[in-house]
Amino acid sequence: MTSRGAVQTLSGESQLPLLLGNLSLLIFEPLPQNAERKWSEQHGISVTQDGGRPAFAPPFVPGQKSSAAGSEEATYSHDKDEGPLAVINKSVRFSSSIPSGGVNDRYEITGNGTWKFNRQIGMPETMDFKQKLLEH
Repeated sequence: MTSRGAVQTLSGESQLPLLLGNLSLLIFEPLPQNAERKWSEQHGISVTQDGGRPAFAPPFVPGQKSSAAGSEEATYSHDKDEGPLAVINKSVRFSSSIPSGGVNDRYEITGNGTWKFNRQIGMPETMDFKQKLLEH
């Protein structure tokens, strides 16, 4: 990781279901380049839906997979301090459409919460965050 919290390399996998991301990366958030009070991060992403293999399919028949592009945006605002803790509000929005049986299933995740970063130890201290997953 860089000193700003950006992942440079990742070994292994800890992918959570339902578009939640990697468990091993949930506590890390990017910090701004300068001493900014507000910043945002935007990313294009690829979402793969693994439909699995039908229960009575021959053993070597692969399951159906579909992939689609999506976008993710996170906004941050450093509104106050609590002693050595920088209290940062975070909001996210994720959206993607995955083709499924001739229909596009649209997924959207919205969320917000508070992230507290401990300046003395240079690490996150707590995160209280809620997200809502909608399928259209």
